[in-house]
Amino acid sequence: MKRYILEQGPVARRALLLILVVGVPLLFMRNLLDAINVPKLGLLLMIVPLVAAIRVIELLQGADRSGLKRVALPAAAIAVPLTISWIFSPYKAWALFGNYSRFGGLISYLVVVAFGVLLADAFAGRALTLARALVGAGTIAAAYALLQFVGLDPFEWVLRGEIANRLTVSSFGNTNFAGGVFGIMVPLAVGLAAVERERRTLAIGAAAVIFLGLLVTVSQGGLAAAAAGGAVTGGFILLPRWPKARLVGALVASVVALATVGAVLFTIVGPKPGPLPLTVESRGEWWVIAAKMTADSPLVGRGPDVYALEGTLHRSREEAAGVGGFDFTDQPHNVALWFFACAGALGGAGFLVAVGWGLKRGLELGDDQVLAGAFFGAVAAYFVQYLVSIDTVALRTVF
Repeated sequence: MKRYILEQGPVARRALLLILVVGVPLLFMRNLLDAINVPKLGLLLMIVPLVAAIRVIELLQGADRSGLKRVALPAAAIAVPLTISWIFSPYKAWALFGNYSRFGGLISYLVVVAFGVLLADAFAGRALTLARALVGAGTIAAAYALLQFVGLDPFEWVLRGEIANRLTVSSFGNTNFAGGVFGIMVPLAVGLAAVERERRTLAIGAAAVIFLGLLVTVSQGGLAAAAAGGAVTGGFILLPRWPKARLVGALVASVVALATVGAVLFTIVGPKPGPLPLTVESRGEWWVIAAKMTADSPLVGRGPDVYALEGTLHRSREEAAGVGGFDFTDQPHNVALWFFACAGALGGAGFLVAVGWGLKRGLELGDDQVLAGAFFGAVAAYFVQYLVSIDTVALRTVF
């Protein structure tokens, strides 16, 4: 029995985790901007504890536990500050799950962190399998977005009581969320196409479909993410022909990130109304609100996802008029600022530690590690899109 558990346990764990890798991006309910994340979070809450239980049984039988330490630092940097913030929160019940449909609460983050730890443990040395599964899911989701774009969606979507077909939300509930996911997947898909040997034509086709899916979402954040991540991945692919390719790729990604942040900061210090679109100006206001919330509770914040509750207390008249009175965002559209606003300096520092860890690992990759470079490109794409987006269940799980 012991031998059977040690041999078959990892097989079962990998199969279950692949269900999440594919299922979380694709699973949805036919409710726009409402219950789109309910089945995604439900799938995570069902399978992650099961995988963890299998792993515990293996450990009790003497299995090696070193794989659980692969992403221990960024996992702890996210999980510990959010847990501390929840302990001191005056909104403990709310902060467990957060705003309905967004699910930015403690439980959602903890289950995704556990998923990441278990995934890194189970798929060491199996990056190609993981890349194929993720790109496969992205291809299906992008193909669905293309069907929506041409008016062939078999489902009828409703937004605020009105028929809203031909919105390219795919299986993510919002065009910006769909664009964000596709923006993360484009660099990985391109890298996979570069290393595939037996299925190269299929991989190239998948990359093309995901890129087209990104285009029809018309998501500026997703396009910026794809540009930054694609530059990083392209640096690895082009390195044999161009010795400075990796450096140039990193510089391009940095410029895209700085330009993205700079555009929003300009709306904060520049004239109002300014030359940039209202959506950019609104983000500037939301960032200011996040800074005010951080100043109110600077150390541990007021609890996960409390921005959706207390953010309205810090609105300016300009922000209220700009987004339409009572229509207020539930997150500041910058993940780092969300951590600072909800979990204080401890949460913000933890998130930055996780970001720094990811960048450090990516920069340490060898020049010949093209597939790993593609994963690094996907991580860089996430970092860029998180600068102006909400961290939904699908986005943080894909990341």
